[in-house]
Amino acid sequence: PDRIVCGNGSEELIGILMRCYLGENEQLLLTQNHFVMCSIYGAGQGAKVVLAPEKEFTVDVDALLERITPETRVISVANPNNPTGTYVPATDIARLVAEVPKNVLLILDGAYAEYVDRDDFDDGLHWGDSTSNVVITRTFSKIYGLAGLRIGWAYGPAPIIEVMNRLRTPFNANGSALAAAAAAITDQAHVAMSREHTARWQERI
Repeated sequence: PDRIVCGNGSEELIGILMRCYLGENEQLLLTQNHFVMCSIYGAGQGAKVVLAPEKEFTVDVDALLERITPETRVISVANPNNPTGTYVPATDIARLVAEVPKNVLLILDGAYAEYVDRDDFDDGLHWGDSTSNVVITRTFSKIYGLAGLRIGWAYGPAPIIEVMNRLRTPFNANGSALAAAAAAITDQAHVAMSREHTARWQERI
């Protein structure tokens, strides 16, 4: 429990992380086609938003690493990416985690992670156990279908989660959303059905 924090969607949790770890004139490093709320939150903190180019609409880990400076404080990567739908293989994510300086917060946003069925994909949750600077955000809005209830969660090192708990409001996740999320996570048959349905229509489209 001390490694998990819930919020009003994973988007709110990303915003809290920006407030916790990003200051004025410090650097927020994002990919070219990033989740738009990241740059909005960065601008709100007065940070310098730096965009790393992508290759064929896919996150380029080398481009991210090349743009890290002493001013870099936060890096956020959505995997799979929103809005491109592409993903970064596990080996590249492992390299990113290994080479990002430990004084830089790395957010791995896995809002669409449950949809990926590829042998070379890693949902990244284990990085919350084995690192001191990586936080994984997830949501019930997508494959669980609870978007209107606004419930997400973050998983990471206990000291980072403790800092997030200092800044979040005490009632940021409502009781109905939490109850629905607790019920939804036990219904993995629904998750499997949603994944299969999406994959089938993805091919048709």
